Amino acid sequence: MLAVVVAVAPAAAIASTTAYVGGGLLSGTVEACLKDMKTAADKNGFTESQETIMSDDKKSGDFHANHKNSPMHFTAFCSPKAGVWSMSVSGIDNDMTFEMYGKVLDAIP
Repeated sequence: MLAVVVAVAPAAAIASTTAYVGGGLLSGTVEACLKDMKTAADKNGFTESQETIMSDDKKSGDFHANHKNSPMHFTAFCSPKAGVWSMSVSGIDNDMTFEMYGKVLDAIP
């Protein structure tokens, strides 16, 4: 007699994070840049756990927020001293994250 035993276990969920990053030149103030980043975030649903952090010398700053309906995060950096700004949108769904990255990038003046 031949007996076959098959054990089936659910596969562990494997999640990876995708991040899209962009940036540009900055000639305005850190406050104006951070305000623009917050506005772009608000327009696109990044309204949860918003946080603005200024450097000790007040010459650069960061803005962070989570999306209200999707597992995505937005972060931005503004540095007039360096003359640059950068932003990123990260999430676990590549297509959704890429689409949102484009929307946020388009919303930055």
